[in-house]
Amino acid sequence: MSLAEKLYKIGECIDSNDFAQDLRQDIENLDDYNFIVLNLSVSIKSKNRIEWTVVIEPNYIQKFNLNKEKLFLTKKIGGSGSGTIYLYPNVINKDTQKGLTQNIVSIENSVLKHTKKYKRVLSKILQILKNDKAEILTQLEATKATAKTIFITLINGKTFYELCPEVLTNFAGNPIKRGKNIKLSGSSFFTEDLAPIGFKPDINFFNTDNYNGTMKDKEVHEKIPLHELDGANINKGWLFCDKQGFLKKEYERLKFYIIPSSQDKQLTKKLVDKIKTAKGLSHFSDATSKSFFEEIKMMSDWLVGNEQTNIVTFDFIFYEDNNNQREIFGTIQDVMPSQINQIWDLMYDFKDFTISDGFYKLSQKDSETVYLMDYFCRNALWARFNGKEMDKVGTSYKYKRFLANERIFLASLLLGRQKINMDELLKLVNKNVNYEFTTKGSSHSIGEYLRMDEGIKTYLKFPKDIALKHRILIAFLNKINALKG
Repeated sequence: MSLAEKLYKIGECIDSNDFAQDLRQDIENLDDYNFIVLNLSVSIKSKNRIEWTVVIEPNYIQKFNLNKEKLFLTKKIGGSGSGTIYLYPNVINKDTQKGLTQNIVSIENSVLKHTKKYKRVLSKILQILKNDKAEILTQLEATKATAKTIFITLINGKTFYELCPEVLTNFAGNPIKRGKNIKLSGSSFFTEDLAPIGFKPDINFFNTDNYNGTMKDKEVHEKIPLHELDGANINKGWLFCDKQGFLKKEYERLKFYIIPSSQDKQLTKKLVDKIKTAKGLSHFSDATSKSFFEEIKMMSDWLVGNEQTNIVTFDFIFYEDNNNQREIFGTIQDVMPSQINQIWDLMYDFKDFTISDGFYKLSQKDSETVYLMDYFCRNALWARFNGKEMDKVGTSYKYKRFLANERIFLASLLLGRQKINMDELLKLVNKNVNYEFTTKGSSHSIGEYLRMDEGIKTYLKFPKDIALKHRILIAFLNKINALKG
């Protein structure tokens, strides 16, 4: 199945009420937060004269009897950074300027998009906020926002959710956008039913049926014709995956989504329902997992267990945020739980030795473990060993992507369908054995922080140990190749 179809099948299992609740930001007690309130006084009688005031008072929430229901704080529904969009202009942000900007962006790209009520007044409010943004920020200069600061925008003391509840219902019921060329009748890509086609999911970086490329409206229209409901289901499926911590991971600087799928609709519904119960599970975290593979093994065991191991598959979608855009730059598709189990068993299939794809500490390196990262992720290891040095160069998108690509290469060796070219792989292994890590010097360029002479010294000092681990590594990779058929 394509990514579009997998998301569509997930979206089919999510009704509008569940979808609306999934959008909520989980906050137990508003009293734990402080507030920056931008209150807009609108007088309809005075030719829509609009004035604004910024209020920073702890008791302001009590004054207007505001609560979680009235605010309806949501997780983000699109964008990133300052351009992050929320359903309503109520956001949590520790950066004053970003918090204000996100409120303005949310009015423009969510509220105005999903309601026809108060259109003229809301448009004027938006223009005033854009024009007066610098002045509003001046008033907020002395305010120190924290990780528990909520930026709230009100109209005459009312929240946008109180005034425009239809924004939620419209978005939850039909979260799609129209393509440029709508045909009055066409066959759906999924159901073959006839209806107007040309719609597409309202996902900024979604590449429809192609993981690694940009598809224009014409290609979307021709290659994957969607009815309105098709686009809505794809969007529901994607937002479900994006909002579930169980499916959206950041593991040791590697960001990825896990997309489960099945051709069986009832089984898909069971998966969706079980994933909802995973909130708060402590055993799916960096703190307890030693490696990427261990993380997905635990996830697979918990979600699928020993049943349906060949009728459920997982896609791994690796991404990075860059200039307010989320870019997908690597995928591993259609991985079966049985495949994960087989590889896990192979890691423990060698007498006296274990195979690991995880990080380690130099001071605690286990002599009876063959670390795959020693051979395939040398730069990622250096970054781990030199955390402070990494901070000097690690903010570069190009650098983060370079390190992530090493990790994705290793994951693809284990889980990808393509057979391993052993000749090419051994060249890489032989090259890396000649190098050792160093924390000396001031150079931070990629490839300049490994010392060849130290690596050779280590090899000459322990030739039998290193040669034995090489043989185990090659045997392990040959067994992985055999699994791939």
